[in-house]
Amino acid sequence: MPARLTPRIWRNLAEVQSKIFPIEKLREFCTRVFRATKPAPATKGPLIPGDPEREAGQVRRKRACR
Repeated sequence: MPARLTPRIWRNLAEVQSKIFPIEKLREFCTRVFRATKPAPATKGPLIPGDPEREAGQVRRKRACR
C-alpha cells in the first residue's frame, strides 16, 4: 500500500523540482551557445556530451533503407 503524501513531502518535492529545473535550463542554454560558437582554427568545434551519439543517429537515418 503506497504511503500517503503529506504536505511536508509535497514541499520537499517542489523544492527538489525547483532546484533541478534551473540546472536543466542552464545545460540546454550552454549547449545552444556552444553549438552556435564559431570553431577554433583546425578544429570541428566543441565536443558536447551526447553529440557523438546525435551525429551517429543522423548518419544512421541518412543510410537507412528507404
